Amino acid sequence: MILLVGLGLLVRPPSEKREQKAAKAPWLFHWWFFAGMVYYFVGTKELVDNPWNFHFINPAAAALAGHGIIIIASFTARMARSPAPPISSAFTLDGHFWASSFEIYV
Repeated sequence: MILLVGLGLLVRPPSEKREQKAAKAPWLFHWWFFAGMVYYFVGTKELVDNPWNFHFINPAAAALAGHGIIIIASFTARMARSPAPPISSAFTLDGHFWASSFEIYV
């Protein structure tokens, strides 16, 4: 979850397209998370005594993690559509390579 939030923080929001209606506040959750970190450093003592006060950052973290999931999904979809590199097909030409690589030695 932390890695997804970090990925969502590092990658900028999607750019607006002319055909689609533009997002009103694309950086909202980035700033919300940043404000939560400032609040954490200012009110650390209060948050240690009452940790449930820090739950206001959960919606921003969930939105950023969702953005991270979308980034990973779109990246894997792009990779699946791209043609295989020529080097991978060179290994299939040698039938002995595959036979020898899967032998089990007892």
